Amino acid sequence: MIGVIALPKIHSLHESNIQYAKKYVKWIESSGAKALIIPYDISLPDLLTVLKSIQGIVFIGGAIENKKLYSHQQYITYVTTLYHAFTTIKTYNDQGHYFPIWGTCLGFEILILFSMHSPSTHLFEYIQKHPLNTNRSLTLKKSRMK
Repeated sequence: MIGVIALPKIHSLHESNIQYAKKYVKWIESSGAKALIIPYDISLPDLLTVLKSIQGIVFIGGAIENKKLYSHQQYITYVTTLYHAFTTIKTYNDQGHYFPIWGTCLGFEILILFSMHSPSTHLFEYIQKHPLNTNRSLTLKKSRMK
């Protein structure tokens, strides 16, 4: 089972972004896996429970920083949920429990920022001050992803 963390509801629309997350569910299911949509505002205890019951996670793309579409609180909650998922999954992987993370577009950018973030800096201060046009080198490791 692969988890997909859904974007918040767009406050200017009446429909949920669950429809957007369902596209990722169909993509995952097309490879033969099952998928679970995880609400962006899931509580930390519930998130930890979900992470114990899935075998991978997808950080989807989307314009969460767009202030015309999302409130500041939705942005904070979404990024915080992603960060808790990331740090928990990193711990799993550091302990030898294979748990892949896939990032698409913004999800990939967030994964890079999280991986470079120092615990001595406040997360949102780091993200806001991150220069947009920088060169970063990536070292790709051998992977068991399908």
